Amino acid sequence: QVYGCGNADDQYFNLACNGAVVIPFDLTQSGLHTFALVAAGEQAGEAPVQITFQLLETSESEEVGKPQLLAQVEALHWKLLGESVTQDATERDATFALLIEDLKLQQNQNKNGLQNWPDETCNNHNWRSAPLNTTDPTGMKSAWVTVLTYLMTDFKFLHE
Repeated sequence: QVYGCGNADDQYFNLACNGAVVIPFDLTQSGLHTFALVAAGEQAGEAPVQITFQLLETSESEEVGKPQLLAQVEALHWKLLGESVTQDATERDATFALLIEDLKLQQNQNKNGLQNWPDETCNNHNWRSAPLNTTDPTGMKSAWVTVLTYLMTDFKFLHE
């Protein structure tokens, strides 16, 4: 599945913009597997080309990146609300469930970028030296925007 614009050639796939290529495959043997990505980039200007190789999921029973996502949720609860959610996982788990639910929603909608203001991004980003990168082929940016909105509209963030 291709997110963004691009086209296939006999020997390679060319993405002519910010986008992603998702390659589903099934492994028949369990164990340690090594994957290699052969990629090259070319663009105008001096900025380096950004290429990412990412494992999105392994199976229904194994969630990739869950410990890192939970750690980020815990850090946000502490920084934004002053809550240590490591002891009582109820709030952490609710926030994590919101992240995953919104991520699945974004992926089902087949969007490949953040929505324009007022839906998901702030229209006033003139303070940046570069335009806001609104590409979001996996839906994760949009899901984090939802989590941040959830936390920043909490009573503790607004009034304490």
